[in-house]
Amino acid sequence: MLPINMGASQDITSPQLRAPDVVFGLFTGVMLTAALYLFFIWIMIRDRGQAFLMLLLLCLTVNMASTNDTIMQGLGIYNITMRNLLQSYSMILAYFFAMFFTYYFLDVESNADFMKVPVFIFSGCLGM
Repeated sequence: MLPINMGASQDITSPQLRAPDVVFGLFTGVMLTAALYLFFIWIMIRDRGQAFLMLLLLCLTVNMASTNDTIMQGLGIYNITMRNLLQSYSMILAYFFAMFFTYYFLDVESNADFMKVPVFIFSGCLGM
């Protein structure tokens, strides 16, 4: 284990109690590493699709982190209302970035012009 202490320390000595947090931390770390990789790809190539995908991954990571008590307590967020708000906003933004990435990646304007209006209508419905 790394000697890192984030925020409030908990005295958990049982490995069975610590295992879910370690697995969740590994999964979150993989998602953040993928977002960092996409950030450097975006810096080098300047492809908007990479930026949309990176922001989608960050929003999904924030959404997952808002469900974990250990991470939220480490960040100083103890209020359940604030956690629910963070989870809702991150999921709404994730939907938008997924739509932007899909629209950009599929190149709807040149490949399927008839799909442009339904994609915008669906994006507008997500915004409500």
